[in-house]
Amino acid sequence: MSGIVSKNGGRSSGIVGAGAIGADAVDGSNIADDAIDSEHYAAGSIDEAHIADNAVTLAKMAGGTDGQIITFDASGNPSAVGPGSDGEVLTSTGAGSPPAFEAASGGDKRNYILDGAVTQWPEGTAAVAGTGYKSALCKVTDGSSGSLTGERSTDIPTVAQSSFQGSYSLLLKCTGTEASMSAANYTTIDLFVTGSDFTHLHQQQMTFSFWAKTAAANSGDNYNVTIMNSAANRNYIFTFAPSSSWTKFTFTFTGDTSGTWLFTEADIGMRIRIALASGTDYDDGTEGSWTAGHEQWSSSGTAIGNFMDSTSNEFYITQIQLVLGATSPNFTSPPISTVINQVQYYVQDLLNGDSDQILGSGQHIGASADNAQLRVAMHWQKKRINNSTISTHSTTTYYNVVWENNENDVSSITGIYNIGPTGCDFRVNHAGAATVGYGGLARSSNASATFLIDARH
Repeated sequence: MSGIVSKNGGRSSGIVGAGAIGADAVDGSNIADDAIDSEHYAAGSIDEAHIADNAVTLAKMAGGTDGQIITFDASGNPSAVGPGSDGEVLTSTGAGSPPAFEAASGGDKRNYILDGAVTQWPEGTAAVAGTGYKSALCKVTDGSSGSLTGERSTDIPTVAQSSFQGSYSLLLKCTGTEASMSAANYTTIDLFVTGSDFTHLHQQQMTFSFWAKTAAANSGDNYNVTIMNSAANRNYIFTFAPSSSWTKFTFTFTGDTSGTWLFTEADIGMRIRIALASGTDYDDGTEGSWTAGHEQWSSSGTAIGNFMDSTSNEFYITQIQLVLGATSPNFTSPPISTVINQVQYYVQDLLNGDSDQILGSGQHIGASADNAQLRVAMHWQKKRINNSTISTHSTTTYYNVVWENNENDVSSITGIYNIGPTGCDFRVNHAGAATVGYGGLARSSNASATFLIDARH
């Protein structure tokens, strides 16, 4: 064209071409009000240098949720931290992870799972088959038609992973299969919170966590955590899928306001069940909410796997923790002396693999040429209940009696009487004559001898 129209309607004599309009030649006086809209901006043309200080107001930010705060993720991008609970404070969780709300310093952060690092094994550390406690306070129930073993393992998360130098994990192995779990069958690990401890947790927000891994054969299979009351007729279900690499699993929930919950020392306050296999008799739960009944998974949710379907399946667990509040701190353990005392309140082997350990002293109350009886006063650390179960080895010659410069194997255990929280009356027969009224000692004579006082749930 021959010219351009000026703002006042005149016509210029020049021709518009490349470079004809110099830098900064177009200013506000040459553009009509509201003449440029967003479709005429070049991509990325509005940069930091062209945004005036204090020009971006809160009204121009994306909306969030009341109580959220803004942080930055590992890539440097902004992200939101969800609001905490009333009274919680914001704390750092270390480089590479966002801060989190948790109870203020000085709040109750104790772990209500005793010996969560599975350090104590009063019944032995080798593979033991079937139902029963494996570590001191982890009870395994094999309710399948297959078989399994539980043992102590030294395969644990690294310090770099969990920020805790543990020593052991509980390892379960499927040793005989039930290819399809029958309706009434299940395989579980149970943890218990005693009723008096549960008084601190009832109807509160709490967080359960643990580290777990599997063998390659069952990597990625779904298993369940079920929170239950003592009667197992109230339940809250979570699903988790461990792999063959150590992973921390964390579940936050608020305690039930319905059902019957118990608060005395003799009772189970709360049962935490890890279900590795479960039949359809227990599939009416609802993931993420409290429901009635003895349920371990939800048929309308994520189907539970079957740990018992292959003898290649393994499950490892350690650093088990239950704390008040919405966050799971890195696992920590009390001093080992405290852990031992806590465990021995529930279960204790007085002999502990010692082949020459004194059980107690007493007095002969019966004597004959071939079968004298010694009545022994036994003493131990106070237990949770008065009527603990006492277990001894079936081979009575693993025990012996020392009296009047004599020593002989125990021929039979006559009985265990008057069991109380701190001791009992233990009576044994032994070969060789003894004088009634004279004293004697009972002791172990083999490292396999046991005297297990069991006050567990």
